[in-house]
Amino acid sequence: EEADYIPYKCHIETPNGPNIALFLWEKKLAIQEQSALLAKQVSTISNERLLVKRIVECIAEDKKFNDKFVRELDERRTDIDN
Repeated sequence: EEADYIPYKCHIETPNGPNIALFLWEKKLAIQEQSALLAKQVSTISNERLLVKRIVECIAEDKKFNDKFVRELDERRTDIDN
């Protein structure tokens, strides 16, 4: 049976301030995966590996973040990609 993997993006707080990290998680494990991020180094959209101090919000790639600053950061990233 093929696992259902979904692209997620997470608004994280790092020592350098807010950032976004991208992940591909199995849908049924998304909550555990999200919880496991705390205090880990992750690759961010700013091409840095940063420590996760706090996970603010993890959502599916096609959704919009609640936080205005992070939403704009994400929109700039997707504008560059397209």
